Amino acid sequence: MERPVNYSRGPVLEEGVDQGVHIIFLPPEVEADPGPTVLPSQAELDAAALSVPNARPTDIVVFRGKPWHKVHGRLEKHPEVHVRFPETILELRVQEQKAVWWSEHDFRITRIEPHTPAAAAKSASYKEAPPEKPFPEPPTNLESDVDGLAARIHVARSQTPIPEARSFEYKINFTRSGRTVDPNMRCL
Repeated sequence: MERPVNYSRGPVLEEGVDQGVHIIFLPPEVEADPGPTVLPSQAELDAAALSVPNARPTDIVVFRGKPWHKVHGRLEKHPEVHVRFPETILELRVQEQKAVWWSEHDFRITRIEPHTPAAAAKSASYKEAPPEKPFPEPPTNLESDVDGLAARIHVARSQTPIPEARSFEYKINFTRSGRTVDPNMRCL
């Protein structure tokens, strides 16, 4: 895998408020869905990890049509990665922080839902079910990146989570060319 050149540094973020998540598509072209049983080899995963040197644990690397998170220099499989490495879950403080998902490639947030059916029914620590969603699905817009480069990036900016969403985890479903990826987000 060739090392990509010219990744954007992302949109302008409000310090202490906006939590940026880079959605990186490898390769950038949409490929045919390899199917649920075809996983990349360790050599392919290692090469993919090298191609995204600045990916943070909460960034989403979509490789072979599946979501991965980069942890300690390696790509780790979703969703197991969230159990082994909880720092891969985007955390937002209710009424204070906003998520800013962005990519060099078009994507659309299609659904936000509680992480598990059990969580939706009832939380172990609360007597009530979590709210259906912590905020409405944000639209994706084109913005200039932080460097003001001519290339535009695709950005979805959330509202702050509502107080009732505190302590609940959600799946943020986004699509690109009909393929769905569903990273996790937790409200604090």
